[in-house]
Amino acid sequence: MQHQRISSVWHQQNGTVTAEFTLVLPSVALMLAFCLTIGALQLQNLRLLAATSWAAREAATSLAETDQRLLVRELTATARRIAAGDSMSLDLKTEGELLCAKGSMPVQPFWSGAKAFQLEQTFCARDRARP
Repeated sequence: MQHQRISSVWHQQNGTVTAEFTLVLPSVALMLAFCLTIGALQLQNLRLLAATSWAAREAATSLAETDQRLLVRELTATARRIAAGDSMSLDLKTEGELLCAKGSMPVQPFWSGAKAFQLEQTFCARDRARP
């Protein structure tokens, strides 16, 4: 008698796993998309940082030797290859004895309807052209 009662309870719950799976799957997919987006943004941010730091160090060592506009053009082209972004912009500024490179690039999240925003990194290196 007891065995039939438990057995009938289990048979009445057919399809509950499917219903729970249907309710949970969209939220799991959203969390996965969110985590992938954050990871992709961090990777792009690290690339931008690498390009900006390289540009600051390179400019600090070779600014005295070349024209600044030509140097910025060359550094921007190489930094774009490092950062893997054609829309990256690079700006050089001197702050005391430091030469700072500021790199920025627009980033568009992959989901539709999201606004593009700017990633920015600034890196400074000691200007060797100045005593």
